[in-house]
This record gives sequence, structure tokens and C-alpha cells, in this order.
Amino acid sequence: MTNEESTLWSTVFFTVEDTILQVPQHRSTEHSEVFADMFLMPQAGDAKSVDGKNKEHPILLEGYKVGDFKALVKLLYPLPAIPEPHSLTKDEWVGIPNLSTSRANVTQMRDYAISNLSKMPLTSIKKVILARDHEVAKWLKEGLNEIVTSKNDLKPEELKSHLGLETVFRLMWIQNQSLNSAPFNLESLR
Repeated sequence: MTNEESTLWSTVFFTVEDTILQVPQHRSTEHSEVFADMFLMPQAGDAKSVDGKNKEHPILLEGYKVGDFKALVKLLYPLPAIPEPHSLTKDEWVGIPNLSTSRANVTQMRDYAISNLSKMPLTSIKKVILARDHEVAKWLKEGLNEIVTSKNDLKPEELKSHLGLETVFRLMWIQNQSLNSAPFNLESLR
């Protein structure tokens, strides 16, 4: 085995929310430029003290949730014995864009998660929240259109707490305009 092959199959240790997680290096570098660059950087000092090489010196991932990281690992390293290796829960799918949008830059996994989440039932408010968190224009448009056009039982407090007053006022204005005129086009607000 060459040195490069040995590096690809080596184990990397991460600390997420005070939990140490051990994963094979190869898939994380294959799908993330951030991780690939991190492991290519020359390391100074003793090889045993290099970040990520052992439990005593894990790579600290601040701002991540351990459940989100585990969901990403589950997607990156599916078990071949499971008939549907990518059968994640809705919460696990939601956690993947959280990690992959800006932090780890795992674009392929982000797109895959968004595609799978789009097939699941999401409330209009959840679409807007996820769209804002993960920069998914399609969900924002769908969620806002559903809020404005549907006859739902959303309470003003619920809208305010999830969307903010400014968005609620704009939605009320749009709804009012749509009641008093021809069909409304959300694109006209841009």
C-alpha cells in the first residue's frame, strides 16, 4: 500500500459537542474541499500530536451539532448490508445541509439532502425556516406562497415567532393585494 493509499484509509478523530467521533478519512476528503485541504496541510511537530490523528488530539468542530455530524457520516459511509442505506429521518436530512452548506462545503451531499427533503411533507413555515437557514430559494418561494394563498390555521403569534414581524407584515400586504386584484406574482417583490 502506498503512503497516499494509507492516508486515504486512515482514521480521523473529530470532537463535536464534547463527543469524539472516529471516521475513515477517505470519504470526507472525497466530498469536502474543506476536509481535503485540511488533511493536505503540512503538519509541524510530532506526528502523534497532529490534529485528527488520535483521540487525544481530535479536530474540534465548533458550532456543529453531534446529531447533524452523525447524519452526514451516515450518508457518507452507508452500510452495504442495509437495503436502503440512505434511509435517514427527516431531522437527519435537515442536519446535513446545516453542515454542508457553508462549514464543510460538502455540496454534493447538500444537494442530495435538499432533494430528499423536497420529497417529504414540510409545513409552509418549515420550508421558509429551512430556506433561510440553508439558502434554498425554491423552499422560500413555496413556503411564502403557501402561507399567502392557503386557508390555514396559522396563528399570528406562530407566524411572528417563526418568521419575524417584518415578514408577517409583508405577507399580510401581499395577501391583501391578492384579494383586491388579479393573481399576485411573488416575483414582483424583488
